[in-house]
Amino acid sequence: MKKLLIILLLMSLGGNLMATPEIEKKLFADLAVGYGKSTTASNKSIAAAYKAASDALLIAPPVVTPPPVVVPPVVVTPTGAVLAKDVGPRKALPALTQGDWNSTKHGEIIDGLNVSGKIKIHHNNVTIRNFSAAGATQDPGMSGVFLEYGKIDGKNLIENGFEWNNSTIRYVEFTGTVDAIKAMGNVTAEYNWIHDGHFYTGPEAGAGGYSHNDAVQISSGVAIVLRGNRVENWQGNAGFFADSDQGVISNVLIEKNYFNNVGNYSVYVKGSANANAVQYGLPKNVTIRDNVFGKRRDDVPANWGRMAAEIHADGLVWTNNLDETTGKLLVLDSGGKAN
Repeated sequence: MKKLLIILLLMSLGGNLMATPEIEKKLFADLAVGYGKSTTASNKSIAAAYKAASDALLIAPPVVTPPPVVVPPVVVTPTGAVLAKDVGPRKALPALTQGDWNSTKHGEIIDGLNVSGKIKIHHNNVTIRNFSAAGATQDPGMSGVFLEYGKIDGKNLIENGFEWNNSTIRYVEFTGTVDAIKAMGNVTAEYNWIHDGHFYTGPEAGAGGYSHNDAVQISSGVAIVLRGNRVENWQGNAGFFADSDQGVISNVLIEKNYFNNVGNYSVYVKGSANANAVQYGLPKNVTIRDNVFGKRRDDVPANWGRMAAEIHADGLVWTNNLDETTGKLLVLDSGGKAN
């Protein structure tokens, strides 16, 4: 039988030396079926030989190349200061003192201050922790102000919560002012809670007949960091407003902040509309990343759109900014708007 199988193999392969194992196996199987239909003993033997030959051919399983694994981009949901309201004094304050407080020397450190008026800083490198006041202002030319763990409540009487530059403001609650922070260069404002500003209407409010409130306003300056702040219930112009109206603006970082019920825009960056300030151009090197934009204000006209941001800057980085309402990342359109 073995000799017959070899002869049959040679006969079958003689005209098809380039046949693949799959073709050979099928050929032998077909021949086995054909000869098996015969009733003669010899043909039955041939059928058995072909079947043995077919069975003897081991076909390797086909190599299946799996489709490429498409890994979706990792989107890190920004958290910013969404849950952070760990602001304000961290210890009991002294009894309320009426009027303003004035710094007395360079390098002064105050831990525990409670005044009905403003904190007025006339010196360099003044640090104030655990405080309550109606506002804080710094003399021109001074630097190194450090405010931490405090509350500034303008009680709807004070224009600006803090002004002007070369300062760090951390863990401070701002409320009841038209603008919370005037940041005019070398300012770091982080982990603050800015809410419920003083919005008003009427002839005294200025252009348009309404106050142009900004949680943080930048009109000029270099090296400004706004990080991890929570801004909410802030009616008027913007949450963060950068407008090169008084000088060049550059190197601004806006990251990990949370905006809710803020507007018109939560973040608004542009060049000045003042013909006398066109030489300052657009804000430069502005990075806006990892922020969360919550609910839009109900008083913003519906046809205005989402109004999360409008950005016009040279050297702009806009990335990973989330619309909390939809759960989607916000994209700036060709007009610089994120709707």
